[in-house]
Amino acid sequence: MSGYKAYLSKDSIVDEDLIHLDRNESHHLCRVLRLRHGDMVSVLDGDGTVFQTIIENADPKGVSLKIESQKTYARPNPKITLLLSVPKLKSMDLILKACVEIGIDEIKPVLSDHSAFHLDAKKSDDKVSKWKISLIESIKQCENPFIPILEPITKLNEFLESYHFNEMGQLNLVASLEEGSESLRQILQQKLKTNTSICLAVGPEGDFSKNEYDSFRAKGFFNVRLSRHVLRTESAVFYALSVVDQFVQELK
Repeated sequence: MSGYKAYLSKDSIVDEDLIHLDRNESHHLCRVLRLRHGDMVSVLDGDGTVFQTIIENADPKGVSLKIESQKTYARPNPKITLLLSVPKLKSMDLILKACVEIGIDEIKPVLSDHSAFHLDAKKSDDKVSKWKISLIESIKQCENPFIPILEPITKLNEFLESYHFNEMGQLNLVASLEEGSESLRQILQQKLKTNTSICLAVGPEGDFSKNEYDSFRAKGFFNVRLSRHVLRTESAVFYALSVVDQFVQELK
């Protein structure tokens, strides 16, 4: 899938053997990358399908691409969800890119008791919209055919109250600084099976509160220890997802 990439947004159109890209993607191909008629472009829909195309009309307001072939990839198992207490915004961008590069399925951003800031509804929507753009750019860069589902920002306590985690075949983990937490590796060795979905919760710089840990336990989460040292939020996400990914690869 090497070469130039484009994203098939909801505003793009697939018409028989042609793809008509939206204005933003068209501008990027023609004005930024300076592509012309006859250049090859891989178009990703973010849901597993990749089209191999050739530019037929290099219009920066609406590029048309002729479909040469297409391939649809099966979504990998097990499903991995990141439940993340929203960190500082620069860190969030790094985390989103890592989620795409490692290949997780879903990101659920939450505001917890020790979050560094709080967002009103409009600011939350604006942030999620910008984060979705970052995810799109990341799938094009790392050639992952799947874009993670990014949920709206919500409060952790409301999320835990309304969401049912105790499903059969789901392994629920929370990165913890509490005494008595078992190592992430040990829990994965004991509990991870081929058909097991994983939900990993990572807290803010100040960690989850005692009440929040109590809520996690009530929902069937295992407290897991990561490094020997206290990690920043983004480091904790990179560390934990890397370990989880290694175990997932060993299951295949």
